[in-house]
Amino acid sequence: FGGTFDLSGSGKTVVKFNYGTYWFNPGADFLLTNVNPNSQVWWRGYAWTDPNRSGAWEPGEEGALLESRGGVAAESVDPNLKNQYTRELAAWFEHELFANFGVRTGVVWRGERNHYQRVNQNRPFEAFSVPVSVRDPGPDGLLGTGDDGAPIPGLDLAPEFRGLPTVNMSQNVPNSDSSFTTWEMTATKRHSNRWSLMATFAHTWSRDQQNSFFGQSVRQNVYPSTPNDLINAGPDGRYEFTTWQGKLNATIEIPWEIKLTPVLRHQAGQSYGRTFSVGAPTFNYGSVRILAEPISTRRMDNITIFDTRLEKVFRIRQARISGFFDLFNVFNANPEQNLSWTSGASFLRPLNIVPPRIARFGAKFEW
Repeated sequence: FGGTFDLSGSGKTVVKFNYGTYWFNPGADFLLTNVNPNSQVWWRGYAWTDPNRSGAWEPGEEGALLESRGGVAAESVDPNLKNQYTRELAAWFEHELFANFGVRTGVVWRGERNHYQRVNQNRPFEAFSVPVSVRDPGPDGLLGTGDDGAPIPGLDLAPEFRGLPTVNMSQNVPNSDSSFTTWEMTATKRHSNRWSLMATFAHTWSRDQQNSFFGQSVRQNVYPSTPNDLINAGPDGRYEFTTWQGKLNATIEIPWEIKLTPVLRHQAGQSYGRTFSVGAPTFNYGSVRILAEPISTRRMDNITIFDTRLEKVFRIRQARISGFFDLFNVFNANPEQNLSWTSGASFLRPLNIVPPRIARFGAKFEW
């Protein structure tokens, strides 16, 4: 529901608000995989002993059973499971400064609630109770070098829970809420005197529950299932960071009835933190991805992209033929927008995924 209020009585100053609740739609995999007693995937995970130090697994080198899936009725749904939903609240102030030109600013808040995931009932949160010190190998991924970080406190799985079969239940995860707040402002010039323009800027504060951001894995589970999922996150496991974006686009009618449409976009790079993987002997339940620093510690390149289009319309009786020419990424910007693991290191290799300068032309025919 929402409302719009004309503050001045002339329609030039308006306040708007909206509120909505949106329920998630569980996908087919919810029944196929998450609660199917006969799991479609069967496997066993063992500690690898490698007694002959060959570096390659050979039959008989399986140590303690760490975890398993399939072979038993190991999938179920919590009878008290509540569906996920999103609440959204928005408030806007709009004002016409002069003819054909208006400004608008507002705030949008979105909250995701009742998140659920498959949780191993034989490994409850409190089963991770053995204090350990996790050695941070630093950016080079090698222990014992000059860039090693300070030890990080962690919690290992208690011995009595080791080797128990995996018994998953789809259930709501405590402290798994996510919240996002965006402040936005927009200036709009309606088409008049042969040109129009729109300029927008938005700043978002995120408190997000996630296990990967733009290709970077930050923990084992989407929502916190072990105390180690909370390392360098907020007290409730949420990752806090900010992003922003500005965009300017216009339409200008230049001589010879040619329409020029430039588009400029400038946005913040994604925040990220250094991570590394650690297993035995520190953790006895498998390899664990550790976030070595808060997600807001580092940021990828800011992105500035400029595109433009030229379009000319020809009229032949009842037909309209328009030819257009597009030029994307005019200045051939090449910012780093994604991250990929570097073999053996605890840092990440940046990837450039912005396409290079591209030209395109074509025509449209209307009768």
